[in-house]
Amino acid sequence: TIAFMKFSSDAESARGLRFLGAHDAITADGDRLIADAKSRALRLAQSYTTPQHRRGIPLLGDEGYAAIDARVESLADAGRLTEYDARIARAIARVMTGSPGPPRMATHEELLDAETDWFESLVFEPQTRARMEHMLEHGTPLRN
Repeated sequence: TIAFMKFSSDAESARGLRFLGAHDAITADGDRLIADAKSRALRLAQSYTTPQHRRGIPLLGDEGYAAIDARVESLADAGRLTEYDARIARAIARVMTGSPGPPRMATHEELLDAETDWFESLVFEPQTRARMEHMLEHGTPLRN
């Protein structure tokens, strides 16, 4: 989903991509959207508790990264990913696996720090800027 920049054009396709779950409500009538959202928010607020940050999140380290990297490489070799798609996929894989390093447990904060580092390394790249501008102007992903 990430590597191929899949996006949803409606609520049902969002469910198919698992952006929405079975418990997520859909309002097709635009005139009801705000009222439905407010009603749902008020119901949720009644039992809301601040979530605790997770600790002990298992990360696969170098082995996990190598498996993802091999798949990224094969997709790039087959022409299904651009060179920049592959670069982004590898950055995401580094965060998801906690590599470089051996398998280990991580905290929410460690993953957030890694995600921030990789985001900062990519956000000022001309290809990333072009992708963001294209999405804002056209509503579709740019494969550069």
